[in-house]
Amino acid sequence: MKKDAEENPEEESLEHWKDRALRARAELENFRKRTELETEDRVHLRLEALLSELLVVSDHLELALAAIPSDDPDGAAVVAGVQAIGTELESVLRRHGLDPVQVEEDAFFDPEFHEAVETVTEDELKEPRMELLRRGWRFGDRILRPARVRLIRPPEESESSSSDD
Repeated sequence: MKKDAEENPEEESLEHWKDRALRARAELENFRKRTELETEDRVHLRLEALLSELLVVSDHLELALAAIPSDDPDGAAVVAGVQAIGTELESVLRRHGLDPVQVEEDAFFDPEFHEAVETVTEDELKEPRMELLRRGWRFGDRILRPARVRLIRPPEESESSSSDD
């Protein structure tokens, strides 16, 4: 092979430049793909930050609804208006990929999805349950904000047996 190269240096030079061109093309393609992924990640992070801020607005709308006295005759129109705003805001959040974290009363507490802010004992209760205090949200496969819950538990066996003594 060396003999061929010595006999035809132009052919060796041509192969060398073809190889360099192919490598440059592959490097450019890899750079393009990497840049595309990084751009998607940046856009995703910015969208996540914006949606997190909109969740605060949604929370404030829910607080506003809770603060309006139910016996106020003039409050009905305000309640309807705030509910309409809340419904539209939730629709926007869902269109952009947010889904609420579901909290069923009889579901088990899962620290990945729930944030317990209080634990109470209820004497009549047979099985533990959760009460939703603030909705949680997921963005794609990530938990953007866990649901805040109150854990309600039945009295423990040791408590009931010690009170009988």
